[in-house]
Amino acid sequence: MRFTTQVLTGATTLSNTMGVLASLATTTHYSDGLQGACGCGNNAGTFDWQYGITSGVYTAAASQSLFDGGGMEHWCGSGCGKCYRLTSTGVSSCETCGDGGEGGKSITVMVTNLCPFVGNEQWCPQPGQLNPHGYANHFDIMGGAGVFGDNVVVEFEEVACPGDAGVKWKTCECHPDLKGKELVDGDGHEGGAGVVGPGEAAIISVKGAPAPVETVAGNVPRDGFATVAKPVETASVV
Repeated sequence: MRFTTQVLTGATTLSNTMGVLASLATTTHYSDGLQGACGCGNNAGTFDWQYGITSGVYTAAASQSLFDGGGMEHWCGSGCGKCYRLTSTGVSSCETCGDGGEGGKSITVMVTNLCPFVGNEQWCPQPGQLNPHGYANHFDIMGGAGVFGDNVVVEFEEVACPGDAGVKWKTCECHPDLKGKELVDGDGHEGGAGVVGPGEAAIISVKGAPAPVETVAGNVPRDGFATVAKPVETASVV
């Protein structure tokens, strides 16, 4: 697909050469090796498909409106397990936000985590709001900038998850077949990805630890971290 060079500032649509209006989103990258808000993998370290499910298919944290259509959930949002095709516009959202990337290149991401507004105000807007760059949606892609440009603005559309992604999603605690079983052993999890400016940083706090466990990868964070807690379902989960 070939795009025109007109990106509509303050809007969430892009006009391509066919005259079709499509949704736009900003992107960043993060790395943490922990479970996240859709209950995929565990908090013991990187799981085998966290940095790539199959060729061209990755995991990502999504802003609140994509993570949960109602905008209220911070664990097992309705957007968990959904897949999106991201197509690069070739440009970043501002002059200092990154170098952009190859226009027209596409990847697929599966939502496995939340990028919350608090602590990520530059990128991840609240439902019904725009981030400071003028976009209503954001994808924080698991992996380095080499995966898909440098904080490039993308056109996105929901697609059917490729076979391997669908199989992996069935192993996540928030999959309908497993949802509600994760507290059998009294353990709980906190989810949420933190993105800091154009860098690559993230934090997950783990319940049951004496203090929050901070995991940072990539560049040194500039402005702090964001944490999102899973709702406490039993008094024994602290």
